[in-house]
Amino acid sequence: MALVSILTITYNHVPYLRETLESVLQQKTNFEFDILISDDCSTDGTRQICSEFKDMYPEKVRLILREKNIGMMPNFIDAVYNTESKYIAMCEGDDYWCDNNKLQTQVDYLESHSNIVLSAHKSKALFEGQLWNYHEIKQYRQRPFHSEYTIEDYIVKDFFHTSSIVFRRKLIDKFPDWYYNVFGGDYFLVLLLATKGNIHFINSYMSVYRQNQDSVSHYHSRIEIFQNYLKHFQIFKEYTNGIYDKVINRKIITFEYYLNYYNSSYLRKLTFYIKNFIKIWQIDSRAVNTMGKLKILIPSTFLRDKVDINKKKIKNDS
Repeated sequence: MALVSILTITYNHVPYLRETLESVLQQKTNFEFDILISDDCSTDGTRQICSEFKDMYPEKVRLILREKNIGMMPNFIDAVYNTESKYIAMCEGDDYWCDNNKLQTQVDYLESHSNIVLSAHKSKALFEGQLWNYHEIKQYRQRPFHSEYTIEDYIVKDFFHTSSIVFRRKLIDKFPDWYYNVFGGDYFLVLLLATKGNIHFINSYMSVYRQNQDSVSHYHSRIEIFQNYLKHFQIFKEYTNGIYDKVINRKIITFEYYLNYYNSSYLRKLTFYIKNFIKIWQIDSRAVNTMGKLKILIPSTFLRDKVDINKKKIKNDS
């Protein structure tokens, strides 16, 4: 049995999937790994690529080819249930790895540190043909880098991309029912794992993720995304029996802040600010900087970063 299974969730990823799979197959390891490709009934020729790699690497590649589209989260969850390896690494069908020693480096650390539940690292973002340092885009430069972090660190501010994650499979026996409905499946996966140990982080760029129009943010409005995160943080608070209430409460007020920040009703913005003044100023600066905490007082029509929070792209699978 392979020590590591690389989970590649894919749906209509014809332009990217070859690069994804080739980058995984180029990994240099002293252990066995396999690739589980779970295709959610693609309609663009992705399946042909899956079958092609299965034919070329029959001992390395496993396929789940769904007969109907079940959605991103059910597809991911079922794929996890179909792995039996000690570790699972994540590389979705539009991402790729850029360091051939990535997997070995992460597994070595996990093997020698039983307190670590998952390992992650820096990533680059590929947008309109140009590579960007993801951590600079996300303003993580103010975060001091350590080799290990706690769940509280991650709740305050997520600081790595899905394509960087390697985690212990045995820690996910069964996903809770509420997990099926989250928009940020990777985010809450990390939270579920981090209730059982610490996070290892490598201060090196080892993967690339594509910013494209297949992301959740293109199929849901910004307000829907904020509301979904808010709802599931409230659920997660109950799920963890109040152990992380202090930091979760600050996260909840952060999402409430953003929902009100973009509110077109200035009276509601002002009322929220007055009622929650102390809580707002307790929000960690990595989530909302000092000037950002004041910007809620600016009428929406004058915001420099105006967005239509109700705008979303209509998904067309035809």
